[in-house]
Amino acid sequence: MTEKKVKIPNMTCNHCAIHIRDVAHQVEGVKVTDIDLNTKEVTFSLKSPDKWVSIAQNLKEMGYPAEEI
Repeated sequence: MTEKKVKIPNMTCNHCAIHIRDVAHQVEGVKVTDIDLNTKEVTFSLKSPDKWVSIAQNLKEMGYPAEEI
């Protein structure tokens, strides 16, 4: 498993965090391992690094574009 930590500036509340977690769970082999609303950082556990492309695109489409840290 690979970890990927990103900043999601549009994540402002628990409702946003739930949406982000739901987006991640739609892609097989991806889990959210940590969400920090204060820093707006999310850590994903990826079965393979190529899974990130799908997650990043889905987040962007949902209005939560991720920024590399």
